[in-house]
Amino acid sequence: MYMHSSDPFDITRIFFAIKRERKVVFLSVGIALLIAVALVLLLPKKYTAESLLLLDRMNSKAVSELYQTATADFSQPSVESEVEILLSRSVAEQLLGIVQLPYADEQEKNKLIDDVLSNVSVKQRALTYVISIAYSDPDPQKAAFYANAYAQAYIQNKLTVSTNIASQSNDWIDKELDALKAKAQEAHANWINYRKEHNLVTVLGRDISEQRLDDVMRILSDAKLSRATAKAQYDESQRIIAKNAVHDAVSQSFSNEVTNNIRLRYIDRNKQYHNLLNQYGAEHSAVKKLRKEIIEYESMILAEMRRVSKEQFKEYQVALAREQEIEQQLQDSINTNISSDSKTLELNNLEKKAQTYQKLYEEYLTKYENFSKEQILPSTAARLISSAAVPISPSHPKTLLILVAALLFGGGLGVILAIIRDDRNKTFRRGGQIVHELSLHFSGYIPHTTSVCSLDDMRSLDYYKALDENLHHGIEHSAVDILKNLSPQHNIVGITSSIQQSGKTFCSLGLAHYFGAVRKRTLVLTSHPFADMPAGNMITLNPYLTCCVLDLQSPIVTQEVIESLPTHSAAYDLIIIDFPSLGRSTVASLLFGHVDHYIMVEAWGKSLGSQLLFHLENSTTMTHDKIRGVCLNKADLRRLEREFGYRV
Repeated sequence: MYMHSSDPFDITRIFFAIKRERKVVFLSVGIALLIAVALVLLLPKKYTAESLLLLDRMNSKAVSELYQTATADFSQPSVESEVEILLSRSVAEQLLGIVQLPYADEQEKNKLIDDVLSNVSVKQRALTYVISIAYSDPDPQKAAFYANAYAQAYIQNKLTVSTNIASQSNDWIDKELDALKAKAQEAHANWINYRKEHNLVTVLGRDISEQRLDDVMRILSDAKLSRATAKAQYDESQRIIAKNAVHDAVSQSFSNEVTNNIRLRYIDRNKQYHNLLNQYGAEHSAVKKLRKEIIEYESMILAEMRRVSKEQFKEYQVALAREQEIEQQLQDSINTNISSDSKTLELNNLEKKAQTYQKLYEEYLTKYENFSKEQILPSTAARLISSAAVPISPSHPKTLLILVAALLFGGGLGVILAIIRDDRNKTFRRGGQIVHELSLHFSGYIPHTTSVCSLDDMRSLDYYKALDENLHHGIEHSAVDILKNLSPQHNIVGITSSIQQSGKTFCSLGLAHYFGAVRKRTLVLTSHPFADMPAGNMITLNPYLTCCVLDLQSPIVTQEVIESLPTHSAAYDLIIIDFPSLGRSTVASLLFGHVDHYIMVEAWGKSLGSQLLFHLENSTTMTHDKIRGVCLNKADLRRLEREFGYRV
């Protein structure tokens, strides 16, 4: 028989623990799968449609050449920024206008925007300029329609921003054109009148002063244009600040790295907020925390816009001062060109002045035409390359994913519960428990048997030989533990257990037959009644085995046994006393002090170590040093091999 002397907690033991409690694992997996199936059946189905946008570099280059503007930035951070802008509330608000969703007030409008953002998903395709827009809805037709409409809303939003800037610049240039046109006409009229008045047909040729005058006029043209640009930027910033238009501020591009970082953080927090809002609701602590952060970032963005506005105002003031300075320089240049021939020079100056105003007027007119084109034919670097098709199958709930997750969760939970349940089972099932928990010697396993021992069986010397081979091994190990310490002076062996019906009487008779088979004269005193054996009579079953049934719970009988033990000890090689269980050995415990050796017979899978320890700790006569071994009776050998890995 193979016996474990240790009880290690390792992978093998965990495996067998799961195997022993496999019903718990199967039950956990089954419940998890049932819940998963219920979720799949009860959760509303959603269909997801996807449209694709392309940030077209070629289109951006063509637009820049047409309108003489800067080419759009297509770096990775900029593409990611466009992805976040797609998820902004301004684009969702644009969608409401495209699909013509009605709303009664601002609160209902914000709710519609939140619903749209909760169902839309935007991501960049790998490291390309392609952006995927996915929209989910219970209606597949609506999902496809909204996916395409959302792409159009983004393009429309970009066009609106571009058109607004062009419109503001156009309005300002329009006013400047009227003023320049009046000045050009006035200067030209003065030149004509002066020539007529002084009858001047020709003028002096071109010289250095005239070249310098041309340069000053060119610089003045650039200065006026710079002032116009600065004024348009300042007016746009003032509009955003006045309306607290945070989303318009987020859509702006800034050269300041700090401002761009704040904007990207705001976009990131806004995305996290709407994701958590859809999952946990507005009252969740994480949602409230994110909402607070978003408000703080909005305040920071508006504060940064105010600071930028101040800088833009300063730039405007500087540009205005420079324009005035250059105009003064122009006037000074004109004055310095007046020579003694004042009439001729005056005529020349009047002509140059008229040409200067005319040139400024033509340049402003060209800018006006470009901005007008951008208003009439607005363009953007993004275009729709793939329209969303109506989805055929639902995308939510993800049946396979839910079932796999349920299988993994149920299996994992079942394994944990199986290990905990097996660990909490403190009954004796392994030899290592006896060694580690009780610090006692483990004698071995005695397999479960249905054999009934009768007097006729016990009279036969061949009874023991006819027993199962595994029974031989279990009884022999206990017998060997007794023989190691047996002597003529110490030949009284007590057989007991911590619980009733542990099979100790069967083990007692098995040991008696074993010793009889090896020619040891054995006396068995048992408290177990036999139908064919009267109590109190000593019956010689064979030359080596004598049996007597006694009521060890009787004080008189117990006292008689104590008095007769010296006589029996001298007459027999071995005396085996089959005690009642420790829980019932009240009077019989008087015999404990006269017993030399003990064999504890515990029921496999029923006896508890705590019960046996309790009895041993409360006994003054049954000590650890007298216990030669503990055997586990009624062991299921097949289960031991199958569920514990013990080969017996």
